[in-house]
Amino acid sequence: MKTTFDARFKKARGNAGLTQGQLAKKIAEKTGEKTTQTTISDIETGKQQSATFTATAAHICGVDAFWLETGKGTMLNDAGNVSPISQNTISEVPLISWVQAGDWANVIDNLHPSDSEEMVGTGYYKPKRYTYALRVRGAS
Repeated sequence: MKTTFDARFKKARGNAGLTQGQLAKKIAEKTGEKTTQTTISDIETGKQQSATFTATAAHICGVDAFWLETGKGTMLNDAGNVSPISQNTISEVPLISWVQAGDWANVIDNLHPSDSEEMVGTGYYKPKRYTYALRVRGAS
C-alpha cells in the first residue's frame, strides 16, 4: 500500500521520538532556514505537499531519505538503520561562509576545511576533495 508524504513524514518523526517543535528546531539548526512547528504540522496534515528540507528531516529522524520523499523502498533496513544507499549518499562537507544572493563580490578564500563553521550534509556520494558549502541568503 502506497503511503502519502504527510503520513511518511509523521511516521519518520515518530521514529525519532520528536515533537513537531523539536523537529522544526533541529531542521532550522541544520539548514539555517526558519522552520516552525506550524510548518511541520502543515506537512503532516497534508496542507504542504513537499519540503525543501526532506533529506535533512530524514537524516535527523534516522530514516531513508528516498523512502521519505517517494515512498519507495523501506523506511529502515533490517538492522533498523538507514539503508546503506542513504548512508553513502549523505556526505558532509564544510560550511565555510555565507553569501547574499545577487550581490556580486570578489572573494579570496584561503580557508582550510578545518576552519569551517560547521559540517553540513549533502545529497552527493563521495564529494570531490575541494567541495564546500555556502549558505545563501535571499532569492537567487
